[in-house]
Order: sequence, then structure tokens, then C-alpha cells
Amino acid sequence: MNTGENSKVFPLVEHATIKYHLALMIDKINLSGKAGRYGGRCYSTWRHISKNNWFVMTMRLAISGSAGTGKSSLAMALANSLKIPYLEENFRRRRENGLVFQNLSRTDQSLLILELYTEAIEHASQHTTGFVQDRCPIDFLAFWLHYGFWGEETPSATLFERVQKDLSYYDRIIVLPWGVFDIEDDGVRSTNCWLQLKFQSLLEGLISRLTPKTLIYWMPDDIDTKQGRLDHLYQAINFD
Repeated sequence: MNTGENSKVFPLVEHATIKYHLALMIDKINLSGKAGRYGGRCYSTWRHISKNNWFVMTMRLAISGSAGTGKSSLAMALANSLKIPYLEENFRRRRENGLVFQNLSRTDQSLLILELYTEAIEHASQHTTGFVQDRCPIDFLAFWLHYGFWGEETPSATLFERVQKDLSYYDRIIVLPWGVFDIEDDGVRSTNCWLQLKFQSLLEGLISRLTPKTLIYWMPDDIDTKQGRLDHLYQAINFD
């Protein structure tokens, strides 16, 4: 089996995948037995395409963190390096086109968060063979709570359930740390680092509470360049 260009990114995937399928035969598809132990680490990066009866490698990634943590630049660089689509954050595009969130009514603010979330999940669901997305489902739940919509009990409960279900669209969520970079004044995001720390703390708490540990990768806070982060992820992409 030849994984082509991605063999340098997934150096153990051929060996582990062979062991996985052998274990399936031995255990008669008992995933709680040897198959789960031998192949579980790499199985989430392979999808069965029934039309041609083939398994294809995928990697569905999301980059999470508060404003100014380097999400967009890392996501674009990683997507380009892995040769998979980059799914941008649509809120930034709206703000660049003149939207001022604070000028919206409370109702319109809540509807916008839900609209942005729906768009993000639709994009993720359409790219089944891999992507790198700017933000993950938990980010939108954090936005909802951060902007004070926790008082709307029914929409909050609905979003809470949706977010947990929609984590299934992702193989890994890479969480970037707060405070590594100074926040650039781009006229779009707030440069108040303490406001961003507040959001980051809420986000990290929700990720820790709601996301399976095998899905999360915490980027170390001592790596302070985009290339350094990219190199680090290339070494850690199997998330051992």
C-alpha cells in the first residue's frame, strides 16, 4: 500500500492499518478486542468508500483558540502543506465587509452565531475526504455563552446538543494557546488581551468538558512561530 505524498505525514499509518485489518479478521470485527488496541489510533484517518470498496485516507482538522492565537495562518499553512481544503471562518469575512456585531440587535446577534455555526458544519460535512477548518463546533458554543445568550434556555440546550453531535465531523481539534503572540490591530478583532483571555478560558473549559480526549491536541505554548508549529504538527500528527 502506497500512501503517496502523505506518507511523510503519517509515517506509521501503513503498518498500523495492516495490523488493524488483520486484527479485524482475528477478532471478527470485535472492536473492543485486539482490533481496537492495534488499529484504533489510525482508524479515524481512514474512511470506507463503498462504491469502489476502497479505504481512503482522510484528515479532518479544526484549529481552535481565541482571536490572535494564530488560527488562520496555521490553518492555511497546514491545509496547503497537507494538500487539503482550508475552510475559512465566515465571521471574519462578514466583518471585513462592514458588519459590526455590536450594532446588531440581541436577536440578530444570536441568529448570526447560529447561522455561522450552521455554515461551518455544512462546509465540514461537504468535505468528507479532509480539510483544515478555522474554528470548531465548541468555538460557537463558547461565542454563544460569551455574549450572554445562556439565558435563552431552549436555544442554548439545542446548541449544546448539536455541538456534541457535530464533533463527529472532525478527526482532531488543535487548540492554540493564549498569550503567545501580541494581538495585531487589523480593525476586525479586539486587541484587548484580557477579553481574549476570558474567551480562551471559557473555550478551553468547554473543550475539556465536552470533547473526547482522543480528539484534542493542545499546541504547546513555547512554540512561537508559524513554521515551528507546522513542523511540530508534522512530528505529532499521529497524536500518540
